[in-house]
Amino acid sequence: MAAVNGDIQQRFAYEPYGEDQELDSDFTAYSGVDLKWTVRFTGQELDLGTGLQLCRNRYLQQSLGKWISSPLKNPHLPAILQQDFPIAKDG
Repeated sequence: MAAVNGDIQQRFAYEPYGEDQELDSDFTAYSGVDLKWTVRFTGQELDLGTGLQLCRNRYLQQSLGKWISSPLKNPHLPAILQQDFPIAKDG
């Protein structure tokens, strides 16, 4: 993430399925102020209270690589976006 003047404030390293590690601008462990970014991996929203990622209409537990909720029914979304697609993770 960059400030308006272009200075790097914080970087993220991602594991498969969106689990992240916060880093300083020089790629070392993050030592700054918690900036509380809520938009993370693939542009999806991260719930800072639970650590779960909201992916369209259900929650993903990144460290497990598992959906922890059924798709939420939303009458404004096309049916294809409300299907329950499995997520695969080795290990």
